[in-house]
Amino acid sequence: MGSQARRTGTDTGYLNHQIRALGTTLRYAVAGATLYGLASTITQLSEIQKQQGLIAAIGGQNANQVQQTSNEIRQASVNAITPIQDMNNAVINFLSTVRGVPRNEIVPIVQDIAQFSQLAQVSAEDATRAFTTMNIAFGRQVNRKNIQKMAQDFFILTARAPGGIAAGKEVIGQLGQLSAQYRAGGGTPAQMFADLLAVLRFGIPPAQAGRGLAFMEQTIAMPGRQVKESRLALASLGITDAAIQKNGSQWALNKIIHAVQNKGIRGNLREAGRRARGMTDEEFADSLDPNAPGPDLGVSGEVIAFAGKIFHRIHALRSFIAIFARQQGMPGVRPGEAVQDDLKAIADSERGYVKDMENIRKAWERFQDQAILPKAARAIESMRLQVIQTFSPVLNPAARKLVGLHQ
Repeated sequence: MGSQARRTGTDTGYLNHQIRALGTTLRYAVAGATLYGLASTITQLSEIQKQQGLIAAIGGQNANQVQQTSNEIRQASVNAITPIQDMNNAVINFLSTVRGVPRNEIVPIVQDIAQFSQLAQVSAEDATRAFTTMNIAFGRQVNRKNIQKMAQDFFILTARAPGGIAAGKEVIGQLGQLSAQYRAGGGTPAQMFADLLAVLRFGIPPAQAGRGLAFMEQTIAMPGRQVKESRLALASLGITDAAIQKNGSQWALNKIIHAVQNKGIRGNLREAGRRARGMTDEEFADSLDPNAPGPDLGVSGEVIAFAGKIFHRIHALRSFIAIFARQQGMPGVRPGEAVQDDLKAIADSERGYVKDMENIRKAWERFQDQAILPKAARAIESMRLQVIQTFSPVLNPAARKLVGLHQ
């Protein structure tokens, strides 16, 4: 009996030592987590305060307005399934680009853009820059309705273009400059997106598509500023600065296409489009020269020679050949039908008539029905931020003292 008691006492003592050791370990773990969490909290709060400072400075908002905007951004981040700091950056970008939008309309507009950017798999900041500058370039008021129109047009582009979302990521940064060129020639967003689809389908890489199309549009929209050979070739078709002001650049593009249709061309334009995929502009230029080494595009004749007189930049010539090839028809499509179908789809979308599969609102509904966990993650982030901001009255005075000590 005594031996059993001693054994029990020994085991109990050993257990007590283990419990004390475990308690010490847990205390260190909790202390470490608290310190790490506090450091992480201060870091995140400092970033958000910096973003709030930019919103106040750029947007001319007072402290109460900044707080209202921040609260709206938290909710919008959940609705758009987008991180709060990304939403803050998108709002800052919006305020840097646009003036005169009422404060209570800013976050709803950015929320729409963030939702569209999720579908297009681009950053909310890039999408904000693109959709606002496009509206400004085309002389449209930057409001929620017009932003939604531009986003819908872009969604149709990504739905129809080869490469889809991957193409959209490359193209979105080029849309501001491209819009300005089309506006200079009296063009519309629908015409711009239809032409962009044509060059992408021809095989021009997305990273080069916007630049080449901008050069082509610049040549047509500003005939008086081109080199002599180009000016004379355009003038022979009646395309002058005065004619552009009266009829627009799309009229001029159609004039050039109709003019070259009667000129001789040898080769298969559809096959040329296949060969053009992946070519750089320099390789494309060489492919039109039968004496140059390297791959041959497989087309030649008076069409190429005449178009080369008008479009001196190879980027512009390449874009024109792409649109001309598209106008001549693709496999199973009558000449001109494919371009007109794209143009009609995008023009109809601006009037509110969109096929269900290309309707960005319906696409968002389908997306968020499947993205339940990501939305929950954003809700948790929003609640965590609310908790973090309750520490501001304590942390801000302490931070000021630390700054004072450093000085």
